[in-house]
Amino acid sequence: MDRIGRALCMLLLGGGLLAAGGGGADVRAQVREDEATQEVTAHVRPYQHVSLDPLPSFAAGPGAPRTVATTYAVVTNDPEPQRLVASVEGPTPDGVTVWVELEPPEGAAPAADGPVQVVGPDGERGPTPLVTGIEQVSAADLDVQYTMEATVAAEPGDKQVRLEFELVP
Repeated sequence: MDRIGRALCMLLLGGGLLAAGGGGADVRAQVREDEATQEVTAHVRPYQHVSLDPLPSFAAGPGAPRTVATTYAVVTNDPEPQRLVASVEGPTPDGVTVWVELEPPEGAAPAADGPVQVVGPDGERGPTPLVTGIEQVSAADLDVQYTMEATVAAEPGDKQVRLEFELVP
């Protein structure tokens, strides 16, 4: 057997070397079984998240309410039932009313039949429940409808109403 042939016949096995075709050494592979255990502790943190898809712009004039739609997602691992509430952040324009209606995730229920008023023509309202009975869930593409109405007291121009949505016990 030539040098290249001998080199190709050498195999490395489990830490031992077996030389074939010359050398005559009897090296045997040794198999050793070791066992180890590890205890892993997973700390699961409470998680709650509400996200909204972008809202198309919409305009309404006195006596002509206008409705637009988008979608939202909600995730919670809290085993206690939660409510999804909306709160107004900052000042609200005079003469503008805003209603919100959310499709509840499976197992939950709307807080009211139909849209819920979150901003009145005379100003904001406190945290307003929109959905109740939300338990451990991960749901997306749930419908949201916003309806806006302006009275003659609303000055013409862009009026922003900033709403915060959150899960609360």
